Amino acid sequence: DVLDALEDLRGRSLMSAEVGHRSDDEERFRLYDSIRDYAAERAVEMDLSSAAEARHRDYFLSQAEERLGEFGAPVDQELPWFLGNRENLLAIVHRYLGVEPPVAARAALALAHLMIRQGPFDAPLEMLEGVIEALGTTSDNTLSARLLFSRGVARSGTGRLEDGDADFEAAAAGAEAVGLLSLAASSRLYQGLNALRQGKLSESKVLLSQARSIAEEAGCSRINCRAQVSMGMCLEAGAEF
Repeated sequence: DVLDALEDLRGRSLMSAEVGHRSDDEERFRLYDSIRDYAAERAVEMDLSSAAEARHRDYFLSQAEERLGEFGAPVDQELPWFLGNRENLLAIVHRYLGVEPPVAARAALALAHLMIRQGPFDAPLEMLEGVIEALGTTSDNTLSARLLFSRGVARSGTGRLEDGDADFEAAAAGAEAVGLLSLAASSRLYQGLNALRQGKLSESKVLLSQARSIAEEAGCSRINCRAQVSMGMCLEAGAEF
């Protein structure tokens, strides 16, 4: 029995147990760092590391992607899971960046919105730029559009609004090409908000109108509502009543 084996390891001080970060306070088992390093060395010696890393990759990517909502952001009630498994997902990014960039990209996307929420923006921006560079030209337009959107959010957060706009433009085009209208609408929304921040009211109104139109077509009421509120802010800034 797996639990009996884990309890046995814990009883021999080879593993610790701690309360996790999830709302249900699930118990987690963790190897002590020295034990984990030794086990990793032995796995390499016994030619078991590749299989172990593959199981780790498959498990945590599947768990993460099941918890993602539209355009790749975690749904709010699942944020504790991402907090608790941030290091596992980062390990996948670093392990596969140079050998299988699409795998690293999937892990980076699962982490990006959490890291952007937590701040600072520099950390997710560095991660996303590294993944996009390693990925190069890809035929997976959905993956590319989601990466560009995430980088656009991070770039905008650091004040690089023009760079962010370029990412949102590319993300919108890629999303529309594959019928991912929710992402296209959100990209136009963020472009409109960036224009509003820069006082480009006419440009902002056009972009926000586009966001509303795409959101209505896609049935994305939340994005549509945000675009309407943002349009109100734009009209107020221009004193158009």
